[in-house]
Amino acid sequence: MITSYQLSRARTRTFGMRASTHSIGAARGFTLLELLVAIAIFAVLSVFAYQGLSNFLVARVSLERHDEEFLQIARGFDLLQQDLESAVARPVRDSLRDPLPSLDGLSAQGILLALTRHTAWAPLEEKTSDLKRIECILDRNSLVRRSWFELDRVQDSTYSKKTISTEIANINFRYFREGEWIDVWPEAKGANSLNRLPDAVQTDIEFNNGRAIHRIFLLSNAG
Repeated sequence: MITSYQLSRARTRTFGMRASTHSIGAARGFTLLELLVAIAIFAVLSVFAYQGLSNFLVARVSLERHDEEFLQIARGFDLLQQDLESAVARPVRDSLRDPLPSLDGLSAQGILLALTRHTAWAPLEEKTSDLKRIECILDRNSLVRRSWFELDRVQDSTYSKKTISTEIANINFRYFREGEWIDVWPEAKGANSLNRLPDAVQTDIEFNNGRAIHRIFLLSNAG
């Protein structure tokens, strides 16, 4: 005859065996199919993550390039504005001793614009003029500023140069005087025209990427 104590022991052993069997099943780990599915999911997520990172880096490089181009153009136009606002009525002579106007926009010898300007500051002890001759030329689709160290040149006169802007498709200068815009300056030939300055200068620049810039500069010393 089975006592209640023996029946309780038998139930306890049966429960323990079931718990042990469940523990072994739980510790069995992933099957091969489950591992393959996990690897596939990880690979897909990695591809999406790489594409997102790649697109972000490309956009960042493009933005940095755009910012650098914008800063270069802004610095160049600031310099051009300083040149025009500081222009003075002082004709010069070239290396052949021929006279040149104070502001010359006839586009001779590849020069788009030439002018005489005040410099910001000249040391008194150096006994040098505070005037400079500035030229803007188009060199291989780049607007280049040349600053001559001498006003009236000789054969060995030298200059420094600085690129104002690049990737230029087209550039035009126009000149405002006595209520109208004209395409060339000086508007007339002769000795009297050498000292004349326009009231304003307009520049229109078209870039290779289709962008365009339109600026008008007022001359402080026009008269």
